Amino acid sequence: MASVEGKGKRWAGIAPRRCGLGAMLCLLGALAVAGCASRVVPPELSARVNRELSFEELSQNPNRYLGELVVYGGVIISSKNRAEGTELEIMQKPLDRTDEPLDVDTSHGRFLALYPGYLETAVYTKDRRITVVAEVTGREERPVGEMRYAYPTLRVHSIRLWPAYAERPYYYPHPYYWYGPRYDPYWHRYGYPYYPYYPYPYGW
Repeated sequence: MASVEGKGKRWAGIAPRRCGLGAMLCLLGALAVAGCASRVVPPELSARVNRELSFEELSQNPNRYLGELVVYGGVIISSKNRAEGTELEIMQKPLDRTDEPLDVDTSHGRFLALYPGYLETAVYTKDRRITVVAEVTGREERPVGEMRYAYPTLRVHSIRLWPAYAERPYYYPHPYYWYGPRYDPYWHRYGYPYYPYYPYPYGW
C-alpha cells in the first residue's frame, strides 16, 4: 500500500511538470506562427484576402477579378498626388511569409495602386519597397516609353512602406581593403546577394 501511495506522489509531481512543458511548447509554437504572420494585412481584412490569386494570373485579365482583395508588393516606380488620392506605380516583386517584398530581379510586371488620401511623395519615392492590401478595380492602358502597357489597377485599403536597405561597404583584397560609396565609383547600395558590377580587370 505504501508503495502505491509513493508512486502516486511521484506521478503527481511529474504531471504538473509535463503540463508546464506542454504549455511552454504551445507558447513557443504560437510565437513562431506570429513571427511568420503578415505585418500588412489588418485582422478585419485577413478573411477576405484572396491568397490564391497570383499577380501573374491577375495581370492576364484584371477585369475578371473585379472586387477581389489581394496582397501585392514590390518597388515604387513613381508616385503622384491626384484629385482622387495618391497614385503609386509599382513594379511587382514576390513576397516573403510576412508579405515583405524580396530583393530579387524577378517581376511579373507593373500595377497602379490608388490610395484614397494623401501620401507624401517625398517619402513614397522611387525604389522604395512597398506592400499593399488592395481591391482590384480593373485595367488601364498607358504609354511606357514608345509602347502601350496594360496596368492592373487597385484601390488600396492598407499600405506598408518598408525600410530602405542599409548601405553596406564591400571588402576588396589588398591594396583596396574596405570601400564604401564615398570611395568606390562602382559601389551599389544593394547588399548580398547583389554585388556591384566592376569593369575589367576587376570583374569576372
